[in-house]
Amino acid sequence: HWQLDPDERCGLISPTAHVRLRSLSRRMAHTMTLKNEDLLGRLLQLAQDLYAETAELSETESELQLWYNRGYADGMTRQISELGYAKQVAEVLGSVAETISEEQQFLPWGKAYRHGFEVGERETIEVLGEKNG
Repeated sequence: HWQLDPDERCGLISPTAHVRLRSLSRRMAHTMTLKNEDLLGRLLQLAQDLYAETAELSETESELQLWYNRGYADGMTRQISELGYAKQVAEVLGSVAETISEEQQFLPWGKAYRHGFEVGERETIEVLGEKNG
């Protein structure tokens, strides 16, 4: 059962948390010898997988992990675009907009989404690091 951690900013407590995402992020961070294009391709594939996994979201507390994953994907794609790769994001993912409305941000799934978004942005910066061009 998911619970919001009152001591963290929108943190989720879960037995599995976001192990898959953290594992992929760590592996990618350790492969900085790859060209940014290779890393970019891997990040975009991860985002594509997360969008497919979260395609049928409903506004319920039973799907907090999926909301976190969708937020992570949205945070990644926004940061990738801001780092100068907007063209590549559009080519692979098409038009991407944030999934959650402002009114939903304080609901349990909105908090899970926002936390995922922030982590996705931060870890994308850690992996890609610098602006393109």
